[in-house]
Amino acid sequence: AEVLKSLESSGYSNFDKGLKLAYKVAKSNFKTDANNRIIIASDGAYAIDDELYKMAEKESGKDVFLSVFSFG
Repeated sequence: AEVLKSLESSGYSNFDKGLKLAYKVAKSNFKTDANNRIIIASDGAYAIDDELYKMAEKESGKDVFLSVFSFG
């Protein structure tokens, strides 16, 4: 809770790089019969191109799911 309270907007999100890193970490920590989910909370808009969309779709078939929440 303290970490969440300390978050501040810096005006830039590298969504592409962050999502790829999140999938890498999720894969390295994958647990069978567990909730393998990436949760992204962002304060702004970001572009999701076809490559990122296809990556998320592909990984969901491997039981690594994605939830995205935008605030602001």
